[in-house]
Amino acid sequence: MNKRYLGGLFVAMLLVTLSRVSAQDILSFENGYLTFTNANPGLFYRVEFRPNLSDTEEWSEDYYRLMNIQTNASTVTVPVGTFFRVVGSPDPVGIGTAQPSDIRAPQTVFINGQEVTGTMPDIGGAHITPGTVSQSIPAGYHDGSGMVTGDAALTAGNIREGAEIFGVEGSFVQAAVPKTGQTSGFRSRDDGNLQRGVSPPSPRFIDHGDGTVTDLRTNLMWVKAPHGLAGNSTAVFWTWQNGMDFCNGVANSNFAGYNDWRMPNVLELQSLIDYGSIASPALPSGHPFEVFTGILYWTSTTFAHNTSAAWRVELSSGELTVDFKSAQTARVWPVRGGY
Repeated sequence: MNKRYLGGLFVAMLLVTLSRVSAQDILSFENGYLTFTNANPGLFYRVEFRPNLSDTEEWSEDYYRLMNIQTNASTVTVPVGTFFRVVGSPDPVGIGTAQPSDIRAPQTVFINGQEVTGTMPDIGGAHITPGTVSQSIPAGYHDGSGMVTGDAALTAGNIREGAEIFGVEGSFVQAAVPKTGQTSGFRSRDDGNLQRGVSPPSPRFIDHGDGTVTDLRTNLMWVKAPHGLAGNSTAVFWTWQNGMDFCNGVANSNFAGYNDWRMPNVLELQSLIDYGSIASPALPSGHPFEVFTGILYWTSTTFAHNTSAAWRVELSSGELTVDFKSAQTARVWPVRGGY
């Protein structure tokens, strides 16, 4: 027997040892080629090896090309430098099924002995803000730092009864008679003592950050700073007809993206008054509006007893007055929406 020095071992010694381990499968190991019998074509064979015959390591998976050998031939010959034994298994071992699109870019892995670079986009943290239309979640790897933006105001009490927003069913009932805001009583069973009516939602006002504010009690959207609108400074007073024209012009200009701005009716403007407030204007505590104090504002409601007059609201007190549309002047405050 020829002695060939290989990996620190004589081939003769290796063959003798292998004959005791798996000689039933090994036919020869010469000139760097291993030949073994294929007793069962249904098996997947792998050539195992280890650094030396006394090492406790069972086998190394470095040579992936020597795994999952399957053929109908009666014998198999493969090129190897050294080996420990040939093992057959009814199931393949170490077969990777991942595709580049399954691996995050630019990470690399070895699949079936081949280096593969991932193509999956690395999204990192995806942030989603719910809206009125469905949004696609970007495909790719997400590192868990993203989030869906929440809204603390999304409560049943802030949603009209019969409506549902993102799974929250509304319980708020639009009352015909809300609370006036007065909390101080001056005799038995007066408004301040009884405080009849429905309380407003909390928070009541939503500042959209685009110059508009929504009152969740009425679902009316108001211009946050009406006297910041071009042509409507605090120095400007309108007749009723001209004030109507100005509010309609705000609609035509698509202020904040809306084209249905108008002059509020008397009940809409009066709905902002807090009759328990001593502030001027007498608006609810914490309101976000920028309006002029102590001055009358027109409403779109005509006085039924004399149609040449219309109702006005004094913001400092909530007082209602009737004045002639063409002879008297007041300020205007555009509004939109409502039930």
